[in-house]
Amino acid sequence: LVLGWQSLPRAFALRRERPPFDIAGSVLFAAALGAVNLIPTLTRARQPLLAAASALAGVLLGAAFVHRELRAASPVVDVRLFTRPHFAAACASIGLSNLVMYTVLLALPLYLADVRGYGVETAGLVLAALSAFAALWGPIGGRWTDQRGRWLPSVVGAVILLLGMAGLTAAVRQPDLAPMVAALAAMGLGLGVSGAPVQTAAVESAPHAQTGAAAGIFSTSRYLGSVTGSTVLALLFVQHPQPGMAGPFVALFAGLTAVALLGVWANARVAERGE
Repeated sequence: LVLGWQSLPRAFALRRERPPFDIAGSVLFAAALGAVNLIPTLTRARQPLLAAASALAGVLLGAAFVHRELRAASPVVDVRLFTRPHFAAACASIGLSNLVMYTVLLALPLYLADVRGYGVETAGLVLAALSAFAALWGPIGGRWTDQRGRWLPSVVGAVILLLGMAGLTAAVRQPDLAPMVAALAAMGLGLGVSGAPVQTAAVESAPHAQTGAAAGIFSTSRYLGSVTGSTVLALLFVQHPQPGMAGPFVALFAGLTAVALLGVWANARVAERGE
């Protein structure tokens, strides 16, 4: 709280009349996300009909939310921002990369504990490679963004993430954990390098008066990716995997490799080449 207060500007803009807050849009948005968030829980509880109903409710509430926002005087989420190609690509990029990252973070402990028989300490140390490299390379990616623009670090980071995800898919069947740790480190490197340029491109592509809204939508795209990943994982592993049952994880990680490939396509569109 203190750090946030210190970061506020000392000069404030003159007050001007603003439209009322979009309460209806906020309620619809929260309800749609809540319905989607219920899917993994209902699936794990072996309630497929309720999970399907929750998914349908999420779609219908989401459609109602978009319909509302297109007509609101001051929408809580200005969906028209998605008509800007660079902004839409940046939101797709963060959603896809978070889908990959969070699904891996949730799936690997299951694999290491249930399939390979390792304890939680080993799982934590293995996963630390991803987080540590992402944290280390985040500032480096930001510096590179300032020096070389948004496009190059965005694409390079996405390609490294793709290579790391492909390496993780191959490492699942390896008896040694070293290839898995190396693949996770590569994934963290890719996420760290691409994080700053993608976020910068998202905010810069929006009109100055809507930078706050753009940042909020960008963050929401991040959470949608993680929610999607956890939902897919819950659908795939209603029951705990058995020892030696590596096949489903190979299939899951192969699918995430395809998602990472789509992320390369999205990252190549967050800015014009050379920018």
